[in-house]
Amino acid sequence: MALRLLAPIHRWVLRGELPDLAQHYRSAGGTLPPRGAWSKFAAACADRRVELEQELGLGCQTNEVGRSAPLAIGFLHVAGKTGLPLRLLELGASAGLNLRCDKYWEARWFLALLEAGVRRVPVPAIVERRGCDVNPLDLADENAVQRLRSFVWPDRIDRLAILDSALDLAASIRVEIDRADAAAWLPPQLELSAEGVATIVFHTVLWQYVSAGSRQQIETTLQEAGERASDAAPVAYLRFEPVVPGARFQLRLTSWPGGREELLATADPHGRSVLRMDAPGLGAQE
Repeated sequence: MALRLLAPIHRWVLRGELPDLAQHYRSAGGTLPPRGAWSKFAAACADRRVELEQELGLGCQTNEVGRSAPLAIGFLHVAGKTGLPLRLLELGASAGLNLRCDKYWEARWFLALLEAGVRRVPVPAIVERRGCDVNPLDLADENAVQRLRSFVWPDRIDRLAILDSALDLAASIRVEIDRADAAAWLPPQLELSAEGVATIVFHTVLWQYVSAGSRQQIETTLQEAGERASDAAPVAYLRFEPVVPGARFQLRLTSWPGGREELLATADPHGRSVLRMDAPGLGAQE
């Protein structure tokens, strides 16, 4: 709820509609300290109360592209283990930025998030990338782009710069994001024939937004798909989620056939300071 309150105010600041408040926002070039910002923030809430109430009903919508760094370790691991091109299916894809992970491979900010050992591994071939979201954002819509930017904390201009870089790179490749609930969307996707590719179902910081019933449906769907998996059509479930409160987030992988679960890496919530576990196919750990 806090993010849902802060984001629309931030968006209005970025649009130049709140110039006095913008003086306190680093994301808008402001240089004034936080002291003195509250009265201006409160005034903006009061002045635009009707708009703000509408915004609060829209829910939280982020696409933290820094999480592509730990995801890359999972994609590399599956590609190295199976020797197959990848088919990516993302749950809670938002604008689909993390489905374009391979497009950031040579970006300086992306490499800075990863260990040196990962950089020596070739980018895996991705033959399909598709996702679902209950409220997908279209990168061709400037309002949607500004909504993504507004959910980045205004003092974290490093994260905003990474997002802007990813948005520029993402324009070179289109992905399909279906407006759908993840539990209903996933079964038909996994029923499609996928011979000769490794299918990876993945999500990042989604689980806390999914109901217990939907979680069970998703896990059952994955288990059933795993039972149908073969060496020629393997299935993997990759997730980057908080596991222990207050601890680093974990990148976990379950792969079929076999159903083996592995801890591949840990990182901070925004995908920085990635620490990779010793995983085959990624080279020696630095």
